[in-house]
Amino acid sequence: MINKTGVVIAIYRDGLFETIEPDGKAASLIEYKTDPYTENGIVYKDVEIQGIRDLPGQSNIDIIVNKDVALYGWSIGRYDLIYLDGSLVTDSKNQTVASQTLVRHRHKSDRISRCVK
Repeated sequence: MINKTGVVIAIYRDGLFETIEPDGKAASLIEYKTDPYTENGIVYKDVEIQGIRDLPGQSNIDIIVNKDVALYGWSIGRYDLIYLDGSLVTDSKNQTVASQTLVRHRHKSDRISRCVK
């Protein structure tokens, strides 16, 4: 797995934790935003997604990304992208710790834990 979330992830696999460090910058959407305009008294700003930055080419290796990147990636045929789903919990030391699920296209998933400082 390649971690393109920008945070450290700890995966619980076969009874052991495996830490996956971020691989460079987090993958993110390339967006074009228009200037705000008013229509029928409501202010809008249009957004056009033009691609994904800081993402390696398609491969057989799962790439963990943020949810918005995965959903857009799936819409353009990037089925190697997966994301973490579930709520985050803050412990008494103000560290974020969560038990989340890895979500893949076509309903495949594994239980994982993610630890973020």
